[in-house]
Amino acid sequence: MEAQLVELENKYNAMMAEVEALEGELANIVRMMEDFKKKLQTLSVKIDRGEQLVSGLSGEKIRWNATQHQLEDAFEKLVGDCLVASSFLCFVGPYPSDYRIEIGKQILKFVKESKILYTPTFNFSKFMTTDAQVREWQLKELPTDDFSTENAVLITKSNKWCTNIDPQGQCGRWLKAKLKKTMAKPIDFKDKDYPAKIEKACVKGQTVILQDIGEELDPTLVNIIAKAYIQIGRKKKVMVGDRELDWNSKF
Repeated sequence: MEAQLVELENKYNAMMAEVEALEGELANIVRMMEDFKKKLQTLSVKIDRGEQLVSGLSGEKIRWNATQHQLEDAFEKLVGDCLVASSFLCFVGPYPSDYRIEIGKQILKFVKESKILYTPTFNFSKFMTTDAQVREWQLKELPTDDFSTENAVLITKSNKWCTNIDPQGQCGRWLKAKLKKTMAKPIDFKDKDYPAKIEKACVKGQTVILQDIGEELDPTLVNIIAKAYIQIGRKKKVMVGDRELDWNSKF
């Protein structure tokens, strides 16, 4: 009997050890299930958000496709548009609005006859600048008419010095507001020392507004006006009379 009891106790202990092991495995499985449930919930939330995002962006696909086609079309016509813009920039500055329109028509006619792709509704100001830039100019007292906007584009984009006929002072006020941080004091040609002021601005890289200019300039300023600087190493020099001055690229 005792031997049977011992045997039963051993079996019982073995079974209890097995039960404990199974309970441990069950606890691990339960923990894993809880982790999987949390991950499933997280993934479900992400899937829902993704579906909402895709649904919200599905309408944008049409707009994106339209924008892509517009950009492809604009790229195909870019050479012609650049040709029209550069021609306009180089030649129309001295002329009034109605003559500019006529010149623009002639330029477009030439481009069309040359079979160069271009935008039929080409607008010089919109091609050369942005609506945000124009609004910023207008906040700095630039008049809102198209002619003034064209003039502002010509002034800011041209590589040449611009001469402005400004009887009402509108252009002057806009330039002073726009160039406030980089501008030297306006130089009047009635000042006897105006050449020295221009030379100083050239060296410092300041912006200069020349007021009330006449038909002739001091001959010593010819190289400055013509931007006839020379490159010496990393520096640019310009001859003013018999003197050599540093040319600042920001001038």
